Amino acid sequence: MCWRGKSSGSIPTISAHRGRRPGLPLSRSHSGPLVPFLCGFTGAGATAGAVAVTLVALFAVGLGLSLFTGRDALRSAVRMVLIGGGAGAVSFLVGHAVGVAIG
Repeated sequence: MCWRGKSSGSIPTISAHRGRRPGLPLSRSHSGPLVPFLCGFTGAGATAGAVAVTLVALFAVGLGLSLFTGRDALRSAVRMVLIGGGAGAVSFLVGHAVGVAIG
C-alpha cells in the first residue's frame, strides 16, 4: 500500500491503488483469459484457450520475477507455471465437485 501522507490527525492515510489511477479499469491488464470467449469460441475450445493464455502469462511473470530474484529464468518460469497452474486446477476441481454436490 502507498503512504499518501498524514491526515488532519496523526494517523496516516493509506491508498490501496498502488500507483494505479482510481478510475482506470483493470480490464486492459487482466482480461487475457477472456480473449477466447470474446473472440467467439465456446465450450472446451474457449476453456482450453483461456488455460493456454493463462499459462503463457504465468510463464512470463516467472521470467520477469527472475530479474528481481537473480535465479535461473527458466526454472523460475516453470515454477510459476506449476504453482499457478496447480492452484487453478485445484480451484476448478473444487468448483466442479461443489457444483455436482449442489446441482
